[in-house]
Amino acid sequence: DTYSPQGIIDKVAAIADAIGREREGDELVARLTADFAALQAAIDVLPERPRVLFLFSVGEGAPMVGGRNSSADAIIQLAGGRNAIEGFEHFKPASSEAVIAARPDMLLVTDLTLEKLGGVDGLLQRADIAQTPAGQARRVLAMDSLLLLGFGPRTPLAIHDLAAALHPGAS
Repeated sequence: DTYSPQGIIDKVAAIADAIGREREGDELVARLTADFAALQAAIDVLPERPRVLFLFSVGEGAPMVGGRNSSADAIIQLAGGRNAIEGFEHFKPASSEAVIAARPDMLLVTDLTLEKLGGVDGLLQRADIAQTPAGQARRVLAMDSLLLLGFGPRTPLAIHDLAAALHPGAS
């Protein structure tokens, strides 16, 4: 997997070719190409790149977060944000100190993670998360994990929804 619009387009074309549905694949590739271009044009003019902390799982121990070169990092950047975790790659546990030092403007979680914690109030019961700028402002966005991290044909929708949450008021 390549976590990029081109990676998705390549995947769609390969699957369409493998199942003998080239025409349908070409149509989907054209639609995705147009969707990605429109989203990129809108995001390129945004003046700010909010810091986003992606919390993949949160429990008793250190939360699992998305670092550089992860699917979470890619979707955050595509939506006009900056990954708040810069010190490591992929998904790894982060200490309380690392969570606080990340200073995220937005906390991004999966629907399932937030549900297991009992909602935003449950998430913010963790002192480290509550101390972040995002925690103090209760800026939490929960999204479906497959939509957010799947990097498939629905990715333009994920980019749109995340960008709308990161940049309220932008068209």
